[in-house]
Amino acid sequence: MDAAVEAAKDKAADTAKDMVREKATDLVADMAAKADAATAKAEAPARPEMSPEMAAMFEAYQKAGALGPQHEQLKFFEGRWTAAVSMWFGPGEPTRGEASASTSMALGGRFAHMHYEGEWMGEPFHGLAYTGYDNVNQRFTSLWADSASTWFAVMYGDHDADSRTYTFTGMMPNPLDATSPTPVREVMRIVDDNRYTVEWFEPHDGEEVRTMLIEFTRVTDADN
Repeated sequence: MDAAVEAAKDKAADTAKDMVREKATDLVADMAAKADAATAKAEAPARPEMSPEMAAMFEAYQKAGALGPQHEQLKFFEGRWTAAVSMWFGPGEPTRGEASASTSMALGGRFAHMHYEGEWMGEPFHGLAYTGYDNVNQRFTSLWADSASTWFAVMYGDHDADSRTYTFTGMMPNPLDATSPTPVREVMRIVDDNRYTVEWFEPHDGEEVRTMLIEFTRVTDADN
């Protein structure tokens, strides 16, 4: 009987020690976490006291840079694409070519960033595009630069949800007359989940004419 009692006492003592050890471990971990949080808070730059005007400006800038549903919908363009290019230099049949593009969301998901590779007049052609949504002006915006020019093409536009179409307008520098820029219009239409088109329009002889059509097709896993 004495042996059984002693064994029970030893087991109870061991259990008590384990409980104390676990409690101590939890307490140390909690204290370490609080110390880390306090250190991080101390090292973080303190937000300065702001006047009502500064606070209003701070809030306005936060809203201007916030992500919204318009930025979310631009994720459609993510991925790799093949492109069939048609260009019109006058009446008649267009000149046709092929290109490729790769698009990813940039700057925290605020812009669809495209790398474009093709040919222009028999030479390698590279282009970069950013498409985003401007919260301040409440319009979509497009920025384009390429290896055949030394300027940025900046355009603003709107989106029609029913036709899944973006329509941009802007001005392009005119190499023939720097004082007379060329008004241009770009129409970007989503055909289905894996296809979209881009049409480019310019004025010629007093009329707006289509000068380019690019038909993009998504490169899917099945294509690899």
